[in-house]
Amino acid sequence: MSALEKMPRSQPSERELESALAAAGFLQLTKCTLIVRQRVAKGTTRQFGLSAREIWILLAARCAKPVTQKQIARHLALNENVLVLLLDRLEKSGHVRRVRNPANRREQFVRLTPKGAAVTRRVLAAKTKFYRMAFAPLDDTLIQVLLKAAQDVLAFEASRAKSVRR
Repeated sequence: MSALEKMPRSQPSERELESALAAAGFLQLTKCTLIVRQRVAKGTTRQFGLSAREIWILLAARCAKPVTQKQIARHLALNENVLVLLLDRLEKSGHVRRVRNPANRREQFVRLTPKGAAVTRRVLAAKTKFYRMAFAPLDDTLIQVLLKAAQDVLAFEASRAKSVRR
């Protein structure tokens, strides 16, 4: 009798499969990331008419100091070519404008228009409701813990990236 013939004929239940995957927490984190990403994508499109990445760009552009395209691309981990396409859409829709840096003609600053500023205010006003939608089974305390953990991981990665560049 071959090994395949010795295999049981029934499939594992959903609970058995989840239990097997739970042994590798990183797989669960990856799966959670995908689920939250889908919820965020649907929510941002439905609520604001923009993609999540477009909203990220608007939020980055609301800095008090002028921010360059390159800084946005690096901070949001976006390919610069992808960023240019997203900025083209945001500029065409009237959410941002690009302004050439007078001190360095190769750089462009990304500035919010009044329409873009209004969207960022709506996004920030709706963030608690949005967190509840994205992290549906968690209460407010756990959402805050999760967000703090994410900030800590990102800060650690940023410090590592700085030390590698030196």
